[in-house]
Amino acid sequence: MWRRYPELEHFKSRRERHTALSRADKATRFGRHRLLYTMLIAVFAPLTPSGIPYLGGPDLSQDQAFFVFIVVLGVSLILVGLSNKKQIRRNLRQQLSDRRQAICVPCGYNLTGNESGICPECGTGVET
Repeated sequence: MWRRYPELEHFKSRRERHTALSRADKATRFGRHRLLYTMLIAVFAPLTPSGIPYLGGPDLSQDQAFFVFIVVLGVSLILVGLSNKKQIRRNLRQQLSDRRQAICVPCGYNLTGNESGICPECGTGVET
């Protein structure tokens, strides 16, 4: 789990890590409706003229149309998963910043000992 979300190393106890991850996940799930968008893409993408023969597209067999549907669904889920991971990591960094941990929220750079007030990794101004 820490390899996927290295920000969890900064939380002291297992309970704190679990609470922080569940808060970040909840904020991501309910703040954005990515899964709904993915399902809509997966449902409507095969309905394009190239996906369904009776809408005037090329003649596709039922197996080919199903394959198009599965590919679109798979790619959509992968993209949503990567997007969710990025948002969860950002939410975890925000929680650490709220707890006065020296970490840059946008990029995750450890700012321990930084006195300039600017993240050397991304150039974002941060509180020291």
